[in-house]
Amino acid sequence: MKFGSVDFFKMMIKACLLILPICLVLLIVVSIWFAVYHKNTSEHIEALESRIEQLEADAAMQADVSLSAQSGSFDQGISEQIQFEKPVSDKNNNYSTIEQSKNNHSVEAISPGFEYLPDIWLPLPEAARLPENKTVYLTFDDGPSPVTLDILDTLDEYGIKATFFVVSRRHDYEMDILREVAARGHSIGMHSDSHDPTKIYLSKEDYLADMYENFKYVYEVTGIKPQIFRFVGGSNSKYNKHAATEIITAMTDRGFSYFDWNSSADDALKPHPSASRIISNVLRTSETQQLIVLAHDSGARTQTAAALPELIETLQARGFVFDKLDASVEPIRFLVP
Repeated sequence: MKFGSVDFFKMMIKACLLILPICLVLLIVVSIWFAVYHKNTSEHIEALESRIEQLEADAAMQADVSLSAQSGSFDQGISEQIQFEKPVSDKNNNYSTIEQSKNNHSVEAISPGFEYLPDIWLPLPEAARLPENKTVYLTFDDGPSPVTLDILDTLDEYGIKATFFVVSRRHDYEMDILREVAARGHSIGMHSDSHDPTKIYLSKEDYLADMYENFKYVYEVTGIKPQIFRFVGGSNSKYNKHAATEIITAMTDRGFSYFDWNSSADDALKPHPSASRIISNVLRTSETQQLIVLAHDSGARTQTAAALPELIETLQARGFVFDKLDASVEPIRFLVP
């Protein structure tokens, strides 16, 4: 066969027709692999960024504290303490406090009988209610941090209460801030011990173990048992879809109520938004009777604190009152598949 002849070109065309489908298949396989790899990488990067942000305040105000010593001494006594104590409602502060049982009942006498982590439970809450007036519930995730103090001062200025879903931050100054949140009459809810969504959502047991540490942390620092909690990333995030229903059942059966949101400051985005952008983000969804606002009070959220005065005044001008969350408030919850 001569180069350049008709037969030569026919052979080349046939070869191309055979090779082309193979190339297309390879291209599709490579594209799928790249998409999966990129998705997994993005999720891990996002989780790492979340963890880094949690430590930003620590980098600025590092305290010489032995976490292992604190954790060990508390863990040793917490089970025994909870076994001989019973929760009672504190209506003024909207959370449960601990009162020594006069009858010295053991955990077997008062526990509902959970086999896994039997100490983390509360009496089932009463039926939740919708607010009578247009109500805003400001909620702040990921604290306590020095930014929390700025937020507390602003809330005091306007005479309003809010809700703080906290992470287990164990430096002395952070625990002092959490005590200040409680002392000023705000609601405290659980958020996470580790704040690592790639680990806490591996199973129901992993989630309960993480929340148990967070539960103990709040109790150790403030003397209160939080009744409410918020999922890291919300109740139907990409991290917990496989286990959300099982986790929700386990937590609500133990007497805890969870809250998502219907308005967001979007202050967790990178780069961090300005105060004016945070205000406009919240006001986009303010035409409702009940507004649960997601915001953050970790160390980098200075613009969130700066946005509060104008945001509060604008919402008040629109006829809203402010309140804090507790287990009696009708929750906003995402649809969970």
